[in-house]
Amino acid sequence: MCLHALGERLGFRIIAPDRPGFGRSTPQPGRGLLDWPPVVAAIADHLGLKKFALMGISGGGPYVLATAWALGSRVRAVCLCCTAVPTHLPETRRGLHAAYRGLLKLNEAAPSGVRAALCALAWTMRIPIPTALLHLSLKWLLPKPDAAALSDRAMFDLFAPSYRAAMRAGGGALYEDGHPYTVPWPFAVEEIRVPVRMWHGTQDANFQIDLARKLAARLGNVTFFERDEGHYSIAFRCAEEMLRDLRSLL
Repeated sequence: MCLHALGERLGFRIIAPDRPGFGRSTPQPGRGLLDWPPVVAAIADHLGLKKFALMGISGGGPYVLATAWALGSRVRAVCLCCTAVPTHLPETRRGLHAAYRGLLKLNEAAPSGVRAALCALAWTMRIPIPTALLHLSLKWLLPKPDAAALSDRAMFDLFAPSYRAAMRAGGGALYEDGHPYTVPWPFAVEEIRVPVRMWHGTQDANFQIDLARKLAARLGNVTFFERDEGHYSIAFRCAEEMLRDLRSLL
């Protein structure tokens, strides 16, 4: 189910701004994680929201944590789903997807190579690829829970267009978006005081669950939920459970 429709049914008003360089949002070269909280605060002020909850999925997780750290008094609760983790430590990288490990290693040796690869990826995503071929590729490349979830036409129809829209601004914007994940986070997660709910799949191939457990151990006020899901399937299959749990905090 679309998160917007599910949120409406459960009494949430979901506001989902694009990060700079994603969708139709203007790129912001050189930005970092702590450039995002003022954006969230400005949006909330514009909409007359004094307090609010935050939800971050995958790469949105670090941005949500940065916002909870910076705007703690305004954030009522945080929900993290299959969140990205700090990647600058060698022991952390062993638990990342092979593609991420390769990009990080290449970025250290030749950043221009990563830019070229991301530009090629963004260009490729503009090519109409037959749905049957995409489904076959996902079946072979993804863990079983992810492949099964994305074989559902309704879920696939949400997933594929969102990837294409994210790459609308091209590979340069993708590179700028990826940079904050490659350096130490500029805040201490141990200082976050708001309630945090973390949801992670035991079959997550992007960020292995041990990495999520280690991140959770650094948070003082956290509840950790493990599900037999992959990186993508948990966001689809557990959405209602996550939102109901978040609502219980509010």
